[in-house]
Amino acid sequence: EVDELQAIDIDSALDFVISEQLFESGISGVEEVADRVLTYSSNQKPLQTPLLLDCTIRDGGYRSNWDFPDSFVTKAYAAVTRSGMDYFEIGFRHDADLYPQAKGFGKWACVTDEMIRHVR
Repeated sequence: EVDELQAIDIDSALDFVISEQLFESGISGVEEVADRVLTYSSNQKPLQTPLLLDCTIRDGGYRSNWDFPDSFVTKAYAAVTRSGMDYFEIGFRHDADLYPQAKGFGKWACVTDEMIRHVR
């Protein structure tokens, strides 16, 4: 029988690092992870105001394969900035081989530093 943490699906290098950290910390189950998060959270200074995040482009990409015109992304960023949002997610920051344009994924699936500068 496999415990909850041994059954973690590792799809990326980050998943592997997280799994290693859990193992090295001696954490053996999801409940223990939750306990540690709650303990950590209760020891932190609460935020005075919530932070707001817009994920229209990144999450909307699941419907459109991240195939957005540049002008749409730039206008969305401008609107989000004017509205007072703290963060604007426009795509994933990982190896483009996971979402290759040759397989129908739009360019906004994998975002480079240059693309971010262009949107600003």
